Amino acid sequence: MKQEQVLQQVRKRRLSLPESSEVASWGHPNFRAGKRTFVTFESIKGRPSIAFRLNATDIDLLLRRKGFFVTPYGQGRWVSVWADGSLNWGLVERLIDRSYRMVALKRMIAGVPSPMASTGFDPVAGPDARVLILGTLPGAMALAKGEYYAQPRNAFWHIMAEVAGAGLGLPYEERKRRLIERRLALWDVVASAVRPGSLDSRIQAGSIRPNDFAAFLASQPDLQLICFNGMKAADLFARMVLPKLEARWSSVRRVILPSTSPAHAAMPLKRKIQVWRNALADGET
Repeated sequence: MKQEQVLQQVRKRRLSLPESSEVASWGHPNFRAGKRTFVTFESIKGRPSIAFRLNATDIDLLLRRKGFFVTPYGQGRWVSVWADGSLNWGLVERLIDRSYRMVALKRMIAGVPSPMASTGFDPVAGPDARVLILGTLPGAMALAKGEYYAQPRNAFWHIMAEVAGAGLGLPYEERKRRLIERRLALWDVVASAVRPGSLDSRIQAGSIRPNDFAAFLASQPDLQLICFNGMKAADLFARMVLPKLEARWSSVRRVILPSTSPAHAAMPLKRKIQVWRNALADGET
């Protein structure tokens, strides 16, 4: 997405916020709630970026994600994201809302619906992935920790321990590194959606925003297999993603695997491990 298109997207979201305005100062657009700035769009070292006014906890969590950095002048109260790559717009919109609430007056905030959408994570992937594993949307515990499949009773990392040496005994960053080393990529079909709790059945259909698969798949020339962690992910991909992709992606093999969710415990873990191992081995050959 070009710089002007990114700016227009930010402006579009800002228009829905009461008593917000755009002011040009210090050579770039600043978005204000009343008289206080909550988002800026600026160039840093020749690269476009979006800066958000957030609390310390949110800043700390975001700095663990790819593309985010401490805003140079922010005095610890601002965090920025590079805007010249693929952006998770569900996340950006949520951060705009949070930033607005940090500085807006109570009477302004009263006119904004409470944010309810859950926003997923960036993909875990190297440049040469052969297998893409797709879930639906991170659950409540995963979102709170900022980690894929953080619910201890979810079988995903137990399975990865057997097939990729990436079990729960390792730090999260090391688990991700081992997946990438095995040429496995990890992501979700949904970028953001309203879902009370963690069950896929609670996702509100009209709120679903799928991830930008066109850009992601274009960066993965070696991809040979897409595995779905459960039926829901496969169904959403088929209905909301595949019809919008280039025709060549229809020929890439797709396999639906047993869900690792604790809500789908009918199949024993030992059997799930076997099914997953066989499927992933097919994609690695």
